[in-house]
Order: sequence, then structure tokens, then C-alpha cells
Amino acid sequence: MLQEKEEMKEQSICKVCMANDSNAIFLPCGHFVCCNICACALTHCPICRTPIKGTICVYRS
Repeated sequence: MLQEKEEMKEQSICKVCMANDSNAIFLPCGHFVCCNICACALTHCPICRTPIKGTICVYRS
């Protein structure tokens, strides 16, 4: 159970800064790997290199 919790936490971390939780979805590719702070600094998706045309902020509850 603890290992599963750690894996889930690791998956939700921003893949750019490794400090904040991911909360930005890139459009049009739909990748969900960055926080809003890092997403604002990017012009291309760090996963697929597609130009970012917009972002959607995700609020987890």
C-alpha cells in the first residue's frame, strides 16, 4: 500500500521542475506532465514536442 502511494505521488510531480504537482494539460496533444509555472515557460510539449497552443488547469479534489 505504501509503495502504491509513493508511485502515485511520483507520477503527479511536474516532470520539468520536479518540485510542484502537475496541474496543466497541454493542447492539442493532451499531455499532463507539468505544473502551471513550468507550462508558462514552454512553447513545445516536453513529451512529444508538439507546439503548445493552450493549456488547461486541472484542480484535483
